[in-house]
Amino acid sequence: MFQWRLEQEEKLADKLPASEQENSSRNRVMTATQISRFIQHYQRLTEHSMKQLPGQVHYLFNLDAERRIIACDEPRRVSF
Repeated sequence: MFQWRLEQEEKLADKLPASEQENSSRNRVMTATQISRFIQHYQRLTEHSMKQLPGQVHYLFNLDAERRIIACDEPRRVSF
């Protein structure tokens, strides 16, 4: 999760004008330390969701390390 979030922040930084990347008071991009703290803050919530939500969704996509879908489950089959 950390690596994925770090990649998101790096992509955001690439889109910002150079002046905003250099000016830390206006910088909207998190550092690696900030990302780590952010993830830790939501860790319990994430773990709880990972246990509870799969049985409540219609489709559950499993991703590989490159974020490609490797499996799709239907815990709650949709009936039309």
